Amino acid sequence: MTRWTFADTKSGGTSTGWIAILGLVAATLASPPPAAWAGTKYLANIVPLSTSSPTLSSKSKILFKEQGLIKVKLKDVVAGPGAGTEVTTDQSFDNGVLTGDEYIVVLIGSVPAIDQDFEFNMVIEPRNGSGSVKTDATAIFDLIPGGLVRSVVVRGTEVHGPLGVPNVTGCQSNLNSAGGVSLPPAPNPCVGGAFIGQAGVEVP
Repeated sequence: MTRWTFADTKSGGTSTGWIAILGLVAATLASPPPAAWAGTKYLANIVPLSTSSPTLSSKSKILFKEQGLIKVKLKDVVAGPGAGTEVTTDQSFDNGVLTGDEYIVVLIGSVPAIDQDFEFNMVIEPRNGSGSVKTDATAIFDLIPGGLVRSVVVRGTEVHGPLGVPNVTGCQSNLNSAGGVSLPPAPNPCVGGAFIGQAGVEVP
């Protein structure tokens, strides 16, 4: 899984520098703070985990910027018998309501300053096989107490779905009361259905 560490500048940043760790096998590079802030981000393709349905294509992507903005696009989401057909869900989450047909994108990482793992849940309702979400993930930064290094390590991204009716109540509660943040070792209530995609590279 692609892994990046970056500093949050929403609350003034940090003077301790940052570490970037890239690749399926992590390689660490430490560097001092730059003379001028250039911004930090986590950007990755999301690749399929199976050739059979349900699945998606490696055209899927995620972008996480230091201001807390996350953008996700899922492409060629298919489900059903055989090779499957392009997925169109009921779009109920346009009104903030889960029904169980949704796909969940999970950003997985940790906050080194407090040695806390996290999982951040995002809901996508595909239409004709494609779907996207743009969300504020500053709830992750709220985990960091004042005066500590404001860096977040991203270990990867997973896509699960459909959510399933039995998981609706727990996931809806997580989204409404915790802003989508789930803290291991407690089970993530929004992980349900098939594990269909993960941040990485697709080999030709």
